[in-house]
Amino acid sequence: MPGVEISHSSNADHITNKFPPGIKFMSGDTSFTTENPKWLSAIFPRPTESYTADTRGGQALDFYTTTNSPGATNIPIPRMTINNNGNVGIGTTAPGTQLQVEGQITLNSASFPRVIHEISNTAIWTVGPRDTDDYYIYRESGTGDVIINNGNVGIGVIDPDSKLEVNGNVHIDGDLFFETEGSGLPYGSCYGNDIAWTQVAAINVVYNVSDADMVTGQLNLATHDGSGKLTVTKAGRYKCDYTATIKSSIAGKHIISGFEVSGSGNMEPAGRNHIDLVGANNQLECSGNAILDLAANATIEMAISSSDAGNPTVTVEHLNITLFQIGGT
Repeated sequence: MPGVEISHSSNADHITNKFPPGIKFMSGDTSFTTENPKWLSAIFPRPTESYTADTRGGQALDFYTTTNSPGATNIPIPRMTINNNGNVGIGTTAPGTQLQVEGQITLNSASFPRVIHEISNTAIWTVGPRDTDDYYIYRESGTGDVIINNGNVGIGVIDPDSKLEVNGNVHIDGDLFFETEGSGLPYGSCYGNDIAWTQVAAINVVYNVSDADMVTGQLNLATHDGSGKLTVTKAGRYKCDYTATIKSSIAGKHIISGFEVSGSGNMEPAGRNHIDLVGANNQLECSGNAILDLAANATIEMAISSSDAGNPTVTVEHLNITLFQIGGT
């Protein structure tokens, strides 16, 4: 008949066991003509050990339901389990933790649904939206937030402006490589062979080596003006290098080379080199390198000067300039 039927369950593996009865929910709707009443849901106990002694009695509860349009005949399917150890399983009859769900979980709330992790009733971590639609892994106690903001990930920062922004140290125990063209840290290079840049009367003035024969090398987040001036787009500390061959029209002249930054008219103290050109028009190689703190859109160029009398004509035949970022500003 319709209603609730108390059933005595059996188990082929526990023939002599005495199990409590289960509850079967039946329906006697007149549309059911093949089976009436029709079994639609149930709650059944399930032994989790053999009842071979007075000290035994482990038991779980299984909850059964029926899907829409199951057919003329029906056996409900187990949907949820409370195991003998208190573990709850949804979609599984063997939950390995206090709650195990086989499938998706939906959290819905008018005020940013989230999961809160507590230790001894003290909130430690919150996972989910907090006060915006952004996804947070938020440390309630202490610091160390992880934020996902419009696809950007921030660690220790709440408003990441890049795919990954980290406020703090990063430890990489392995390789770091850049795969696509134009990726990697900011860098730039330019070079010129036989450019024959010349400065007449190069005395007591800083002159930039600027020549249209300079060639653009490799660039990432940097630009080259086509004449030997590199511009960085990101602020930071840059490792800068130059190598050049120089000659003077007058023998015995002392030539100073180095970097000029952003058209300052001054040669940077770091990266300077001093050479004495013993013979007239004899080429001599000079080079310099420095770590420079550059602002966004700062420029660097190679510069030369001479403090000797005699108004020599100084010529740069070959020049290479490179830079790459090694740190923040």
